[in-house]
Parts: sequence; structure tokens; C-alpha cells
Amino acid sequence: MDNFVNRERALESKFQHDQLLAFKVLARRNRLFGLWAAELMGLKDLEAEAYARSLVSGKYCVPDGQELVEKISQDFEEARLEISDHIIRKQLDYCHKDANKQIYIE
Repeated sequence: MDNFVNRERALESKFQHDQLLAFKVLARRNRLFGLWAAELMGLKDLEAEAYARSLVSGKYCVPDGQELVEKISQDFEEARLEISDHIIRKQLDYCHKDANKQIYIE
């Protein structure tokens, strides 16, 4: 019986660890994506960092990233930048891959 309890605890621990890593990847993805967008909008240093950090919230840390893409599209419109949703989505995918590498290397 102890083996089953130990196995259950190990599986729960692994699940928690995997969930934490997945959240860290999404948070890093959003930060990298935010820094890219901030650069295109002409934000510098602290403004760029603050903008990127504003995207690392529960609202935007979801795997599909649809709300994040919509936010960036809207911000680009306000900044009078004409960047297609296709390019935005492609950059989001790139940032996701980069974040994944960074988190798993750490």
C-alpha cells in the first residue's frame, strides 16, 4: 500500500513541477514578446520593461495567446504601426520557443 501512496505523491509532485514550468514559460514568452513590441513602439529602458511586465499577468498567460495578440494589435494601432496579425502571431510563436529554451536551460 505504501508503494501506491509514494507513487501517487511522486506523480502529484511531478504534475506540480510541470505546471510551474509551463507557467514560467508563458510568463517568459509574454515578457520577451512585450519587449519586442515595446521596441517597435519606440519605448526605451524602464518604459519598455514596465510594458513587458504588464503582459505577464494571469489574463495574458494562457497558451493560445489570443488576448495577448489582440492587446498588442491594439497597442500597435494606437502607436500607428501597421503590423499584421500574422507577423504578430509568428513573433509570439518565436518568443514561445525562445522562452521554452531559456526556462529549460536554467
